[in-house]
Amino acid sequence: SLIEKLGIKDSMRIAIINQPNNYKKDLGKLPDNTTIEKKLNGSLDFIQYFSAGKKDLETVFSDLKKIHKT
Repeated sequence: SLIEKLGIKDSMRIAIINQPNNYKKDLGKLPDNTTIEKKLNGSLDFIQYFSAGKKDLETVFSDLKKIHKT
């Protein structure tokens, strides 16, 4: 499944930013206790960012890296 390929596991805090229409349907059912955060607060286990292009990603990458758990 897409969830498995992305490495999303039980009890993770994740963020999906700029997702395409119907992406949640394509993603499928999340593992138990996994939450999609609407705001980028605290540290997150997984961040998926859909970018309009390289320049867009370069603009936000350092901020996303700061909130991603390593």
